[in-house]
Amino acid sequence: MKSLIALDAGGTSVRAALLAGDGTVRSVAVGGRANPVSSGRKVAFESVLDTVTRATSERTLIDEGLDSITICSAGGSEFLRDGWLAKEFHHAGFTMPVHLRSDILAAYCSGAVELDGYGLVSGTGAAAVRVRAGEIVAVADGMGWLLGDEGSGFQIGQAVARAVVADLDRRGPATALTAALTELLDIEVDPRAGHEGRVRTLLNLSDVLFGWSPIELARLTPLAFEFPHDEAAREIVAGAQQRLGTTLTAVLDPHSPGPVVLGGSVLTRQPAMSAPVVEAMTAAGFPADLRTVGDGLVGAAVVALRAAGTDVDDAVHRRLTEGVARFRV
Repeated sequence: MKSLIALDAGGTSVRAALLAGDGTVRSVAVGGRANPVSSGRKVAFESVLDTVTRATSERTLIDEGLDSITICSAGGSEFLRDGWLAKEFHHAGFTMPVHLRSDILAAYCSGAVELDGYGLVSGTGAAAVRVRAGEIVAVADGMGWLLGDEGSGFQIGQAVARAVVADLDRRGPATALTAALTELLDIEVDPRAGHEGRVRTLLNLSDVLFGWSPIELARLTPLAFEFPHDEAAREIVAGAQQRLGTTLTAVLDPHSPGPVVLGGSVLTRQPAMSAPVVEAMTAAGFPADLRTVGDGLVGAAVVALRAAGTDVDDAVHRRLTEGVARFRV
């Protein structure tokens, strides 16, 4: 078999692995934002192409040629419209087959060799899937910041910003999040009345935040977990927990038990966010076999190898995991 390229493409970054057919990881490259919905497909593809190019830059590694490129992407359907993705790769000189799969499937496959199970991701966005025979058969949420992504970093970060704005605007309770956010963003705190009587601190804050893209509000997520005794922060975290539990429940099938793989920065960095997962699994009637993964690159490699006809067993999965870890940056 020729070499394969597998990519885990998300709203914050993209990682690519060059693979041999037996699961040996030959190189890994990292690039910028690659969600075609949130960043636009032109920007996303530029990140993907740059990362693929760097992953294959050592020609001696791929002197037998590339067999295929597999992209596990958030918002990937945007890439597919009008055959756009294949045409762009062709213009760039990559004429081999290009496969587009879900980034949540990649997250699941990073944590589980089992062909049946569940994936729950909460990073910039949020979604849950049920996997059967290695394919996604049910999905909930993942609708993007405008229509969904409940319990995601975006939703939590937006809630933090809203709580602070409500405090400064006298529409909501005082919260420790206000001082934390103004300090984080180096906002000048000025309680005097500004334009039309609005407090100047709020004017300064809005000037900064309106300069961000919506999904950048996910950067504020950690603040919600820093103040467990603050009412506003507690409500934000509790609301996100409930939303993630609801999302997972939507795909659970009591007749189809399996592991639940947790991915995304919110779930992997904030242990409290896994509580609704355990509750949902218990309510469904089967044990909560939770596995946490740092990213989906190993799973993207699993998806690529399976598409090429390789049987990914425990040994191959371990080889991929160890190989990716060696190149971690």
